[in-house]
Amino acid sequence: MRVRVPQAVEGLDLYLDYVTEQEESDLIAELDKHEWAGRGVEPNPEMKRRHQHYGGTFSYRYRRVVGRKHPLPDMFSFLSQRLRDDDVYDVVPNSIIVNEYEAGQARRSLVVMNGSSRYDYKHGISKDLVEHAPDGTEIVRSRRVSITYREFLVWEDDPEASVVREDGEAASLSPPSSAHTCSQKSTCST
Repeated sequence: MRVRVPQAVEGLDLYLDYVTEQEESDLIAELDKHEWAGRGVEPNPEMKRRHQHYGGTFSYRYRRVVGRKHPLPDMFSFLSQRLRDDDVYDVVPNSIIVNEYEAGQARRSLVVMNGSSRYDYKHGISKDLVEHAPDGTEIVRSRRVSITYREFLVWEDDPEASVVREDGEAASLSPPSSAHTCSQKSTCST
């Protein structure tokens, strides 16, 4: 059962249990069949965490999309459709970034960031291996995998690719929203 949890920050939505345990397991198994980049592996060998890019590759070094646009793999179809059916993401994403974190929030959760929550606040995933919830519960982290859906507006082979927004971000990073879904073996955070 998918549950939307109201948040205090404008434009921030949290949906618990957005994917089922079986969907989580199937996605992780499928992702693990593909090569992970980072930690010395192209693209983005400078990244300290492993990641996969689908649809196109975002260069963290150059802060823009590099390479050509490719169709998204079928393994993401059900989730892309669910995001649209649930009116969570109103565009058809053309890029998916998968990040793996070796060491929060509930498993299989979805965090959606629009407007103020996306542009006025910093967001990230804690690197702490152990955290304490407000009620004192100890949370020990293990493997986490986040899947970020984006609509890149500019591609490397596009003559506008070097356009930069006033806030200094690459134009390719200006979709109306980002949707993050998260999966792992024990606990997860986006």
